[in-house]
Amino acid sequence: MPEGNAMECPVKHNEAIALDEAIERLEAGHPAGEMTVDLGHGRFARADGPHGDKGLLQRLRGHRLLMAMAEDVAGLPGPGDDAASMSDEVSELLDAVKKAR
Repeated sequence: MPEGNAMECPVKHNEAIALDEAIERLEAGHPAGEMTVDLGHGRFARADGPHGDKGLLQRLRGHRLLMAMAEDVAGLPGPGDDAASMSDEVSELLDAVKKAR
């Protein structure tokens, strides 16, 4: 967007918005500005990294994907199970995601 023509985010500085809503806004081209995104469990994200809005959007998409994977993995066999076809590294990662929820 040209300078001086930026849209203001309708979220107040201290008001955190939900993950899916933040992704929708960023995908629609709204600047993150003072947007604070509630990731759950007392964790929040902002576009304060070196990649700005694009970096925040990618982090939020990745977080949503990992959370979805953790939900789907709950019924999968574990590393000690004979039916498990996951590598140990993948299994460890998914276990860590499940514990973080």
